[in-house]
Amino acid sequence: VKQARKLAVEGSVQQLDATIIRVVACGNRESVESFVDTIHRTFDTPATTILVEPFLKDRDYRGVFRIIE
Repeated sequence: VKQARKLAVEGSVQQLDATIIRVVACGNRESVESFVDTIHRTFDTPATTILVEPFLKDRDYRGVFRIIE
């Protein structure tokens, strides 16, 4: 969440099961790419699949990044 705030990225991340993480992110291209790199460094293991879904601003995340449990 701190990195998302620093990069002005909004959206959500959700662990779907023990091996799959879903990331929905919105922001300028460089910021989203940097944020996704951070997610990969944090969660990258052979048993983890990270699904990244960039989106157009069609939802209102109110400028924050949420972790969905």
